[in-house]
Amino acid sequence: MVLFIVPRYEGGGAERNIIILATALHRRGRNVMLIGLLENDPWPGELPSFGLGAPRISASAPALQRVIAQWKPKAVVSTLKHVSILVAILHVWNGRRFKHVVRVANTYTQELLHYRAFKRLLWNAAIRFVHATANQTVCVSDGVRRDLAHYSRRRTLTIPNPVDVASIDAAVSEGPLLGGCGHSFILAVGRLSRQKNYSLLIRAFAVLRRQMTDVQLVILGEGPERTRLEELIREQDLATAVHLKGWVSNPYPYYRAADAFALSSDFEGMPNVILEALAFDLPVVSTDCPSGPREILTSPDLGYLVPCGNEISFAAALIQALRQKKVGTRRAHVMRRFGAAEVVSQYDEVIFND
Repeated sequence: MVLFIVPRYEGGGAERNIIILATALHRRGRNVMLIGLLENDPWPGELPSFGLGAPRISASAPALQRVIAQWKPKAVVSTLKHVSILVAILHVWNGRRFKHVVRVANTYTQELLHYRAFKRLLWNAAIRFVHATANQTVCVSDGVRRDLAHYSRRRTLTIPNPVDVASIDAAVSEGPLLGGCGHSFILAVGRLSRQKNYSLLIRAFAVLRRQMTDVQLVILGEGPERTRLEELIREQDLATAVHLKGWVSNPYPYYRAADAFALSSDFEGMPNVILEALAFDLPVVSTDCPSGPREILTSPDLGYLVPCGNEISFAAALIQALRQKKVGTRRAHVMRRFGAAEVVSQYDEVIFND
């Protein structure tokens, strides 16, 4: 038995990738279980799962300990720093009887950059503890692995996020048919958080609209920045052109209907949304942030990298992307380098082989 731990099923890219990975291993006949620490119900898909119903991550420790004592897992896979800290504590508490595999999905130094000094000190100590006690650390990009060297000198692996093109195609066929409004639109997908810097994207879109008045911007995601972004949209007089759609369970029909994809983050680990956009053959414009985008957008036909914080460069690249449109080669690039079968095989080796 291998346990895959997430806070919630419906979270960001980290949770989504854990579920994709665990589902793929389940289909291979591996004995896996998904646990949602803050969920009350099982995951609605085919993956064996259950929720612990905890009010917060730290409060889930007793219930998770009972699960570990009952199931005696061969390994526990965690991602997101607060979840990995919890599992690391239980790993030591249980005499390290299971293998702890930590998946690092973001650059810790950037993630902690705006924390107050004392809080950052505590998190740094906790992160070092996690990686000192873990049996294996997997980083989602080489940039994340280089960043992790600030916290651990132990050997790590780079395994990118899996892109399950077959599941994406199936989800598209199940979703609504979008389009037909007579406008081109740029798509962005991700939590409405400071990290994603949608303010930059909205300001760049305002510059773009001076030249291309028939283009719309659609942002899928929810988060604490919504109110501030809504105010910015009103300030830029873009209320009829920028659409904050909130969290969408099946975003793939939007990918199919879009004309270009944008990522405006200040930092990333390995942004799956770029991989998904390329799977739909969309031209991508991304900030050249640490880390991930540069490792994906390796040639101009895939997309454009622009400096972080530069709305003029971002707008110019978006205009180029809209003119470039679809070229028919991006999907093959994703399947070749980030296909689910190869990525899942690498994780299978790490998790199940001693």
